[in-house]
Amino acid sequence: MIINGVVHIVFVLGLFTGSLLHSTLAHAELVKVSSTMNPVGSGARAMGMGGAFIGIADDATAASWNPAGLVQLERAEFSAVYDFSVRKQDNSSLLHSEANGKNSMAANGVNYASTAYPFIMFGHNLTASINYQSLFEMNKSISLAYTYRNESEELNGFNQFTEKGNLYALSPALAVRICPSFALGMTFNYWDDLAGKNGWQTTEKFTLQTNRYLFQENWENRFSLTGLNFNVGMLWTFHESISLGAVYKTAFDATRTQESIGHVVTKWPTLGEQFTSTKHTIEEQTLSMPASYGFGLACRKSDRLSFSFDVYRTEWSKFILRDSFGVTTNPIDDTSATDLDNTTQYRLGAEYLIIRGAYVIPLRFGLFSDPQPKHDGVVNQYGVSIGSGFMQDLLALDIAYQYRQGDNDSSDYSSFKDIQVDVNQQMLMMSLIYYF
Repeated sequence: MIINGVVHIVFVLGLFTGSLLHSTLAHAELVKVSSTMNPVGSGARAMGMGGAFIGIADDATAASWNPAGLVQLERAEFSAVYDFSVRKQDNSSLLHSEANGKNSMAANGVNYASTAYPFIMFGHNLTASINYQSLFEMNKSISLAYTYRNESEELNGFNQFTEKGNLYALSPALAVRICPSFALGMTFNYWDDLAGKNGWQTTEKFTLQTNRYLFQENWENRFSLTGLNFNVGMLWTFHESISLGAVYKTAFDATRTQESIGHVVTKWPTLGEQFTSTKHTIEEQTLSMPASYGFGLACRKSDRLSFSFDVYRTEWSKFILRDSFGVTTNPIDDTSATDLDNTTQYRLGAEYLIIRGAYVIPLRFGLFSDPQPKHDGVVNQYGVSIGSGFMQDLLALDIAYQYRQGDNDSSDYSSFKDIQVDVNQQMLMMSLIYYF
């Protein structure tokens, strides 16, 4: 009887363990971004104006917003952008009230760096630049405790998840002024290990305990990403004070390599038994990144005051992960590959210049919507930004603060779809431009 009981327990736990292994691997495959999911550009000036920069794009960060705007540069310049962000998540669940609580995570690093050089060829103004941009931050730290009850006992579970890294592109760009009022530009985005590791690492620890046994599962995952896409832009100044910009960022299939190392330990303290197992896998997957496109209108009311407005759309319905067996899912929550809706952003910005002789102090303000993709709709997030700086001859310093907030986001754990997450994120961005 005792032997039969032990065999029965091992059999049940074997099935349970297999289910958990599959579940954890599914979690590991999710794309968990701590920054906005939408492919925006960079720069403290643009961020201070709420990201409404497609129709302005008059500094080296134009390669990320609208590469056609690079032709507006009159001097060669070097730029660098640094950001610091804090993201807070408030988890709530009706089924697992014990999982309610808050998580906080922070990240910082170089967001953008570039060198741009304007020149004349065949009677046309051109500008060439080389750019580095961190497009998605992958920094998270989440702890989740919960209780699972079956017919005979109560199981106490605890998940701890950490993630660190970023996805970036190294991007040469070229813009040409076709005629005095019209310009075209293109940015080539190379996603690869060209300036350091292009990817992220995750660690997930899972514990499940009852009065009879203890189950522990630890996974370490390393992800790398390679691919190529383009930003194509145009800028039309159809009035001396009004310009219209447009940009299209192409879809592409990126190769994502996932290396996973898992350790599983099951203990029966009362029986003095312990079972351990290890699994090591390397898999190449295809991550289909969506196309996005937008339009921007900029109006310069005077030499001091200007306004801008952008509309930007991302085709998240084509954001698909295909594993090595050809199985497709959406990378947000591991459900149907066609389960995501497209999103549309609206951005509004203003800039006022205080001119004092040889130096200028800008004042900037912006409002924006930033809807995030979700398996059953979209998460409506909104934000506000302010910015200022100092410009004088060969140097421009800019600083911007942005606050973004949204409710009812998806849980980072696909097995707990009942959990809703309220998010607020604060970001401080600083830019330096040196003209030479």
